[in-house]
Amino acid sequence: MNEEVCWGWDAIGAYIGKHGRTAMKYARTRRLPAHKMPGGGPKAPVYATKRDLDAWLSGDERGSARRTTGHAKPPTNEIAAPVLSRILGIGQETKLYRRNYVMHFNLSPTFRGVEVKLSYGFELCNGTDATEPFVQELTVDDGDHGFVASMSFLVNGKPVYVLRRPTPAKTHIGYVSYQGPKQRIEPPAALKVYVCRASWVIHRGPNDIWYNHMILPTVGVKIETKAMPGFEITRSFSLPGLVMKGEHLDVAWRKRS
Repeated sequence: MNEEVCWGWDAIGAYIGKHGRTAMKYARTRRLPAHKMPGGGPKAPVYATKRDLDAWLSGDERGSARRTTGHAKPPTNEIAAPVLSRILGIGQETKLYRRNYVMHFNLSPTFRGVEVKLSYGFELCNGTDATEPFVQELTVDDGDHGFVASMSFLVNGKPVYVLRRPTPAKTHIGYVSYQGPKQRIEPPAALKVYVCRASWVIHRGPNDIWYNHMILPTVGVKIETKAMPGFEITRSFSLPGLVMKGEHLDVAWRKRS
């Protein structure tokens, strides 16, 4: 996610030192430079750039201070209408996307290979103006010889559920699926922040490769890798832009000779 953009009235208000409702009022009465996503209707997501907000705070409301009801295009270098349009355009079944996906990949040796402890956290976002269903799911391949340690889902920082060592929800040929309870993700106008977290353990060979398959479009990915001495591993990396559904990110390692 572009850290120079504030999404939602609460974030905009916090940046200028006011309540979200006050920020909304200022957009109507004082030309606060907040913008609605084009084509999203009255409940379209609202955003503002920190550059425009800084200019507004300093009293410079020239061209950058546009009202939320305007139709000016957002800056092309920010996550706005083009990105959301691409997300929603990949398939009718895709209504949700993720932001700020962070994964930790910690590798340590075992008697016959390696043990990897993985964890992730991300913000789940609704790209529409209607409530959408969501089921948190994590799969473990048979070849991973692993298990899920925890799965959790939070709304505005408060846990809705925390599952410890859950049992597989479904068993397939080649892998098992772990699932959390079904949730309802409200549109951005609800001003709710949804966060998913999970951790799991796998066992693989001393020279191997593992990939993270992206099941939802994701804006901003960070992979932190760590290995015990005696191993080489793919270095930590970040992808600040959009990673589309179906793509996968590889982590490889090998034992030093």
